[in-house]
Amino acid sequence: MRDEDPRQKKESIRNISNEIKLYVEKRMELLILDVGEEFSKLAARSIYQSLGIVITAVAFILALFSLALFLGNLLNNESLGFLLTSIPVFIIGILFLILRPRKLLYKVSDRIFDMVLQSYNNMSDKEKPKELQSRNQ
Repeated sequence: MRDEDPRQKKESIRNISNEIKLYVEKRMELLILDVGEEFSKLAARSIYQSLGIVITAVAFILALFSLALFLGNLLNNESLGFLLTSIPVFIIGILFLILRPRKLLYKVSDRIFDMVLQSYNNMSDKEKPKELQSRNQ
């Protein structure tokens, strides 16, 4: 019996360490799945928003084309109608290229970081991997 007791203890210690290792791996997999889910939601929203932007852009182009034809008929010069219609669009486009990309980049990166952080904060303390828990808690 004495020979079996140390063997059983060693075996149970090995089982416990294997179970802890498996638990940590599963927690990491769960965190990765949660992050992946948030990214897929973001991708789905981005696709719908992109589709809405494309449809709106086509409508805007058709409206500008109609405005250019209307101005061309009023001025008896179609080229002048298209030129007058394109000037404000050109100015807005230049301003957008100069001012907007930095703000848009920061907005998207902040949104992704917030979703990951929210997913992590929604996990209970038991679900959080030990490696990712703060030492202040």
